[in-house]
Amino acid sequence: MALNDLWAQSASASPPGIHDHVAGIHESVILSTCNRLEVYVMAGDVAGGFAAIEGFLADLQGLSVAQLHSHLYLLQDQPRSST
Repeated sequence: MALNDLWAQSASASPPGIHDHVAGIHESVILSTCNRLEVYVMAGDVAGGFAAIEGFLADLQGLSVAQLHSHLYLLQDQPRSST
């Protein structure tokens, strides 16, 4: 089963917010579209926060972090839209 199909199944079950279950994540938003999953978080430690998100998503899908890792990337301190 493709990762997108797995995300769609878990999104329909309304997974809990990451910040409710991952230490160091203060706020979070999960956006699931037809071809990707976006996670926006406020974390005190970028590297630790990213690792925690990888673990959370892997657990949510029943995958290992190694299986998921190549499908993830991090954008940090990106300019925000002013509109």
